[in-house]
Amino acid sequence: MQTFTRLFSFVTLFLSLGLIAQALPSNGIVEPTGNGGKGPTARALAVRSYATPAAYNANEPYGSTSYGSGSNNDDDPSSLDVVSMMHTLKLDLAPKVEALGAAADFDAAQVQVSSIVALIQTAVVEIEHVNVEVTKSVAAETARCFVDIIISIVSACGLLVGKLGATICTSLFVQLDACLCLFLLALNAGISGLLQIVVDLCLKLDVKVLTGLKLCNMQLLVGILNLATKIQALVF
Repeated sequence: MQTFTRLFSFVTLFLSLGLIAQALPSNGIVEPTGNGGKGPTARALAVRSYATPAAYNANEPYGSTSYGSGSNNDDDPSSLDVVSMMHTLKLDLAPKVEALGAAADFDAAQVQVSSIVALIQTAVVEIEHVNVEVTKSVAAETARCFVDIIISIVSACGLLVGKLGATICTSLFVQLDACLCLFLLALNAGISGLLQIVVDLCLKLDVKVLTGLKLCNMQLLVGILNLATKIQALVF
């Protein structure tokens, strides 16, 4: 509990700073140039694949027609590096997350959580000193990748709850919760406005993902993503 309290206070501080920075005028995003517990609820979380909600179109902020459009038409190398980093991270995380969902006991799960946290921490180090101007499609693709990572990790955690129970896994979920929040704040510091895109996407998450967040008690993510009301409304 003391560990959780320290992590919560730490992330809350950075969240406050991030929101203050987000409120300041910024030209960070520019227009593209050119044309160019075991039970049925826990077991229901065994679905391994979710689609990231498609939320943005030409009439909405950041204007990309679809999060699946990628960023191949963007010419800014620094922008492409951010997207490349996110896709590489997704690929590197995939086997670790799959192994987490397949873990048969706490010790096996802890090994995978440690690996996941280490990979995300490396990404945080890569992005924390970067402040780049990116196109709308790059910001959207970066946000989509982050939401994909949340969905995959929450899905694996749901499988773990079904086998081991939520209480036994609490310390694992606290580590993942704090790590994901810090990563999101680092991304938002480097790409102004990214947090709001992620928040808007997550408001349209599948009920199974929301149920996973509730079962795993990922309070920090729920708070930073403004999902508390939707989570509280869930009935098991």
